[in-house]
Amino acid sequence: MHGHINNLVSKGVDYVFTFGPLGYLSQPAASYDADLFYLFVTWQIILGLGFSLLFFLMSAPLKSRIDKLVYFFLVIVVVSGAAVAPKHLLSVIAAVILALTLLPVVTQSAARYLLFGGLLWWLAMLSLTKFPNFILATIGVGSLGVVAWKTQSRRLAMTILGVFILFFISGWLLTGQSLLNLPVFLKNSLIMASAYSDTMGGGFNGFEIKFALVTLSGVTFMLILANGLKPFQLDRLMI
Repeated sequence: MHGHINNLVSKGVDYVFTFGPLGYLSQPAASYDADLFYLFVTWQIILGLGFSLLFFLMSAPLKSRIDKLVYFFLVIVVVSGAAVAPKHLLSVIAAVILALTLLPVVTQSAARYLLFGGLLWWLAMLSLTKFPNFILATIGVGSLGVVAWKTQSRRLAMTILGVFILFFISGWLLTGQSLLNLPVFLKNSLIMASAYSDTMGGGFNGFEIKFALVTLSGVTFMLILANGLKPFQLDRLMI
């Protein structure tokens, strides 16, 4: 394995990727492919709607107009301006957080069941785009299962895990992949990910530093507002 990793590092920046079956569709700047053009456009629309709806729903716990103003400013600046990979990872985290907030009330109505199922579908589809998304989504769904087991019921926990696995496997098969390819994908992705930083490192990027400073400034502004407004509320500070 170490020899293979060294071989990956020596190849340069053109060889090492950890895309899944939907990797091509998830890249807005992907090269043109006539056979996949309409599917590519459809998937970009789905992604855009999904991102917008997800981050809009995340604003529901915010009661203050100032909090919402700062939140949407950060969403527009940070999420819209981020590269594809960080945007996907942020949406995975947001989907897991939203699902966690729904857990206590998910059994109270069919609409909540559908929304929760939609979040699991979203996590499964993003898992098919790139290996890091798969790892993060799997950890997130596993956490959902543990919380559901402890706070709700074992049946709900097993249902959450089963539905996610069903969505993932269905997506894998619908893309024309064999289930026998799944262990190969995981094994090769682990090998490539272990050498990814050394292989794909691009050096200093001034834009990323400025981007981080803008984000940090926005978060600091929200903390000042949360502490300055009376009465003090811990949940405002945490959000």
